[in-house]
Amino acid sequence: MKNLSVTIGCTVTLILSFVSPGFAQNNKVNPQLILKAQRDGLVRVSVALDVAAAPEVHLDRQTVPAQRNSITAAQNRLAAELRGAKFKVIGRFKTLPGIALEVDRIGLAMLENSLTVTEVSGYGAPTPLRLATSVPRVGAAGGSSGGFSGIGWSVAVLDTGVHKSHPSLNSPTKIIAEACFSTQNDCTDPQTGDPVSQVAGTDTGLACAWTGNSKIVGDCLHGTIMSAIAAGSGSTPGVASGATIISINIFSRFTGQVCTNQGLPDPCLLSDPVDQELALDHILFLNNLGHKIAAVNMSLGSGDNPAY
Repeated sequence: MKNLSVTIGCTVTLILSFVSPGFAQNNKVNPQLILKAQRDGLVRVSVALDVAAAPEVHLDRQTVPAQRNSITAAQNRLAAELRGAKFKVIGRFKTLPGIALEVDRIGLAMLENSLTVTEVSGYGAPTPLRLATSVPRVGAAGGSSGGFSGIGWSVAVLDTGVHKSHPSLNSPTKIIAEACFSTQNDCTDPQTGDPVSQVAGTDTGLACAWTGNSKIVGDCLHGTIMSAIAAGSGSTPGVASGATIISINIFSRFTGQVCTNQGLPDPCLLSDPVDQELALDHILFLNNLGHKIAAVNMSLGSGDNPAY
């Protein structure tokens, strides 16, 4: 399966006049990733695996476990192939034939030449997209007023989490499922209070609550606002006021060059694309459990970020 990662911003094509030693000309690894690994030592990549996989919605329930086992077997096989390289598994997918890794240059060469791999993509780190940009793009004025209430359906909002007490979302509660994904360990296990990289269940998709500067505090409201726009009810109804919300927090608190390279204050709020992929994989998992998900909202924006 190709194009696992969410592509945001411009694609930069870099043409090298030579082939680096150890790399076959299979064109699985972008030469820019090779240069980045030479410069930084390690790079984060999304790896598409050569597994015959179909969307689970098209499979019968007896076939789903076998497909997931095939994905897991391919993930394990690739991890075994990478022995000898410096690498770390940072995300395994349950329903998508892929894996997220942090690898060195030797690992990239192994990925390039592996029969288990079909494509290797790099990552950037988006910020929450401004509402002035996103609202016109979705035609927010046309939903409920056009007679489409969304009753019986859910909208998955992959964002900064949701304030469930918001008046547009709490009467009755709109939030029917929650999760959090953060490779920075910025999720909180509601049972123990411990920081974790991923968790699902009640109160796991709450709005982030970091302090540090006014922008990061304001950005933590973004998921709540987008949820109200999508399915809010009350005096100012959303696009589909009868729909419910699946809140998944995919944003983390970053510091240093990854912030300043995007012209952001330090610390800043960014979404690791690994967490985006894990969240999308979770949405497919929920869909297979019977959730009727009409749409997934990811209001993300980013420029080129060579530091990440």
